[in-house]
Amino acid sequence: MSRLLKGTFPILTVLASVLGLLPQARAATLLKETPEALIFNCSGCNPVPVEDYVVKGALRLKNEFKVRDGEIAVIYDYNANYVHVITLESGSRTRVQIQKSYRSSGGRGGVSNRVKSGGTPAGAHVIYRKQGDGFRVGQTFDASKYGYQETVLTPTTGYQDWESDIVMTRILRLRGLEGELNNNSDKRSILFHGTAEEGLIGYDESAGCIRLSNLDVVDLFDRVKVGTLAIMVNKHPRSNRIDRKLLEKVDESKVPELRRIR
Repeated sequence: MSRLLKGTFPILTVLASVLGLLPQARAATLLKETPEALIFNCSGCNPVPVEDYVVKGALRLKNEFKVRDGEIAVIYDYNANYVHVITLESGSRTRVQIQKSYRSSGGRGGVSNRVKSGGTPAGAHVIYRKQGDGFRVGQTFDASKYGYQETVLTPTTGYQDWESDIVMTRILRLRGLEGELNNNSDKRSILFHGTAEEGLIGYDESAGCIRLSNLDVVDLFDRVKVGTLAIMVNKHPRSNRIDRKLLEKVDESKVPELRRIR
């Protein structure tokens, strides 16, 4: 009897699967194909824009910077304002698998490596330091340069413009790998980080860093490691800033969490 029951379990499993009684694995969605690559979105994820220059960036990571099959890498699309976590697999055409995508914001100064330009540098970078592991969501970093104590803030979600360019929650520090294209990234403290201006995600309103929502930067932080490569790609160098007439200035003197230290 026990042998009979044991033999029926595989049959019942197949029948349940055919009848839709068991959860099915959702296949990755083909987003784009080129002569050199197939780009798949993560299972169950919303469609994201992937243009040829993004595919070119992914292939550069594999062919020029030797990202290995299955190894996590990051693509930041400056013009579409998306950050993609990807893996690559070799084949007759390279398979680019998007593991996760996040809405993001870049520098208000366009694409630039110049110091004090407010621009985001292009090209390949390495994440060389991770900061904030275990910090609370909304924890501020380096607020002392604005005259504030470190604190925990609630980000604004509308078109609010903070005077201070506050860095929050997690930091991923970047070092450029392509000479004059991005050799100032470390000096300029170009980062992936959370922001107090979550309502401006999708517009280029940073001083050059790549901003994400505070929950998204925690997720990105947990997916990458020191040594992960990140490439910044763009179709054109112009920034996409919000109409200044839509912005409401935040009166930081009335934010109780911000306590002056000078």
